[in-house]
Amino acid sequence: MKNKRFLKIMLIAAVVALLCAALCGCSLIQGILHPEGKFALSESEITLKIGETYDVTLSNGRTDEFTLSTSDKTKVEIYGRTSIKAVGKTKTAVTITATNGKGDTAELKVNVDYADVSTVKIDVENQYQLLQSGETPKSVDFSATLNDGTNPDTVFSWKITNGAGEEVATASGKTASYLPTAGEIYYATVTADGKSATVGFCAVEELLVYLEKYRVGTEEKIVVRARYFDNSLPKKTATAYVYDEGGNLISTTTLETIRSNGMGEVNDTIAAIEKEGTFTLKVDVDGVSREVSFVVKDNVAANHIEVGVTGNLSQTTAETVTFTATLSPAKADVESVKWYVNDKYYSTGKTFSFKPTNRGEYKVTAEINKITKTKTIVYLSEHDEAWYYASHFHDYGGYAQNRYITSKEELKNLILFVLENKIAEIKFYAGYATPETVKKDVSDVRDCVEESGIIPGYSLETSGNEFTIKFRFFADEAGLIPTVNSPEFDAPDGFADAVQNTYSKPHYDNVKKTRNFYIDSVKETMSVSTSNMLYKAVAWGYKPVFMGSQAENLKQIYDNAKDALSYIVSDEMSEYEKVHAIYDYIIYNVRYDHDCANAEDAYVSGNLSLNEKMKYYGYYLEGIFLDKFYKKDMHAVCDGKSKAFVLMCGIEGITAVRISGKASSDGKNFGGHAWNKVLLDLNGTGDKEWYFVDTTWGDVGDNSKEFLSHAYFLLSDDEVKNTHVENPGHDYPKAEGKFDYYAHETYTSSGTEYNYVITNNNLAAQQMARALKTLPKSTIVEFEFAFSLTKDAAKIYAEEAMQAAGRERYSFAIIRSNVLVIMIGAAA
Repeated sequence: MKNKRFLKIMLIAAVVALLCAALCGCSLIQGILHPEGKFALSESEITLKIGETYDVTLSNGRTDEFTLSTSDKTKVEIYGRTSIKAVGKTKTAVTITATNGKGDTAELKVNVDYADVSTVKIDVENQYQLLQSGETPKSVDFSATLNDGTNPDTVFSWKITNGAGEEVATASGKTASYLPTAGEIYYATVTADGKSATVGFCAVEELLVYLEKYRVGTEEKIVVRARYFDNSLPKKTATAYVYDEGGNLISTTTLETIRSNGMGEVNDTIAAIEKEGTFTLKVDVDGVSREVSFVVKDNVAANHIEVGVTGNLSQTTAETVTFTATLSPAKADVESVKWYVNDKYYSTGKTFSFKPTNRGEYKVTAEINKITKTKTIVYLSEHDEAWYYASHFHDYGGYAQNRYITSKEELKNLILFVLENKIAEIKFYAGYATPETVKKDVSDVRDCVEESGIIPGYSLETSGNEFTIKFRFFADEAGLIPTVNSPEFDAPDGFADAVQNTYSKPHYDNVKKTRNFYIDSVKETMSVSTSNMLYKAVAWGYKPVFMGSQAENLKQIYDNAKDALSYIVSDEMSEYEKVHAIYDYIIYNVRYDHDCANAEDAYVSGNLSLNEKMKYYGYYLEGIFLDKFYKKDMHAVCDGKSKAFVLMCGIEGITAVRISGKASSDGKNFGGHAWNKVLLDLNGTGDKEWYFVDTTWGDVGDNSKEFLSHAYFLLSDDEVKNTHVENPGHDYPKAEGKFDYYAHETYTSSGTEYNYVITNNNLAAQQMARALKTLPKSTIVEFEFAFSLTKDAAKIYAEEAMQAAGRERYSFAIIRSNVLVIMIGAAA
């Protein structure tokens, strides 16, 4: 009896100790209820391509804080805190060593190969030549470069064509040259490893006209450039005429001209054509004209993909199944859909047919613009022990999944589905690995839960390849206190509510509009019983059906989110404009919940149980969109804000995800945090990229006031790698999109358009003053500097700019090391 009592005391002490080992920070706090094994990494050897990153994770359920070191930083460098990045080709594997606080070490061997060719760029000398009368053209020299990390022995092939499309020359190698004939337009195309790029070039007398792009989208402005000799008084005038294929004049635009040292220049835009076709642009400068042709294509990027099925997905004898893709919007190029079976590429097109060859499970995935839809074919005998599990489906991760587990990723999705729906027991069949490996995988993937709160304990039973997991959704060993995954009340009021600075002007008009929400057109539905499953279901492209005791609250949240969107978003807006409005709305209207955030400190110090803490509205959508808070006192910490961003984007048909991890402004003191990534086509190419968004860090201020900033709007992962670290094991998308908000936003001064990027430190105050003179007496303005900004330098720039602009009262703040925010007049 004495030994048993001692053992029980030791077990209870271990559980309490593990519960107290939580992350502190803005949002994510997770308790752990299982024993640790040997300090080891989840992989022993991997292969990366140059430029790729990898999150180093522990196995055996370990959650130690650890640091990384590399045996060769010229080949593999440490990226963030627990990630690595391949930077150079290896001959022998690089050793990455993980070390925890106790001095335990574990190693990972990393092999690095060359990066795939993804982009080809052409640099040109003498591309557009304006000739004096009788002057002969110069040779045009081309040089091709590839994205970083590619094989230096990649083969390049060149083709030169004239304006009629006839081939006039070929070449090989990284460089090429061609001597143009005066008055002719030419195009140079280089191809490397299946990727290509094209540039135009020419040499003409009197007037040179060319376009920034000769292939544009229907909503894209056309950038016109021209050069000519001009010593006249007054300076020459320029006009652009656009004709369709039938020779009909469809637009006339007066172009702005600039003259310097006897040369006249045009660098102006004409309005988007808004219809597809081939068009002719004629630019006339005081009676001298030149014509160029360009193509307008409706480069509409797909937002969502649906897959229709003809045939049987559950088969006992092999049959052919035909899949048909449908895209939204309908204008998107459905013939560009790529089809994969079990992650292996098969074909491209609107339809795809597949017949299983061997018994097993086949995941057929349609993909376009990084958006996917998956259907599953199960080909088994009715007498197969896995048949029962293969025929039981549930929705998670955006497609119907079953309990016939063929990979660790499927196992993770099954367990997350169980955890988030608080299912006490689940049976499944896993034949993809040995029972011992599956047991290890269960321990690994259970820790991948994205939501805050206690991760429940479990027991695992096995019989061959059949497994049963029983979860304990209790916060105590006695099984008396259920774990929490829905809120019940606000955090105790201990701090004054922060007030939004109303001189921050959000980018929406706040006028009620009649809307056609994307989500209303969705046919597939998904049952949801918590607000955490609500935002995920909508993000996965399902129309939610509310179930359980929270159904009425969930309907309030959903309806109020749609109501908010009807005020800030219109059907005519672009995706960028919609995401911009959503970002601004959340920051401007949802105050940061300091009561909830500081309750976290109480939890860490032992004065508050984790389970009680997870009852606070601030961690969920409820604190923003329940009737009692909506438009009255909308409040949340980063958890709730990031969920609201996903929900609102999903209702509009825009793909977004919530990221859980850690963040630190100084790169040292990391705490739990949540942010977002959103998938957008910002370049009008029809291709989408992922972008980083943080509506918490974009809400700048202190305990008493907040103001809207765009310093954390549409960035890349690389721009925040030192401040934001993702939790491992989630396969979050890489945010590699390139966008500069401050270069995109403009103001007009003396008839000329400028952006908010300060490029010259000697002219910084002058450039800022020019913008300040166009603004109201009381306002908030943001400037991005093309160089790092110290506090002392910022103070000088702000002071000199305000004096030059004739302004007096102000305050300033530095964000993201190179963004200066100035609060002016009553906003200070």
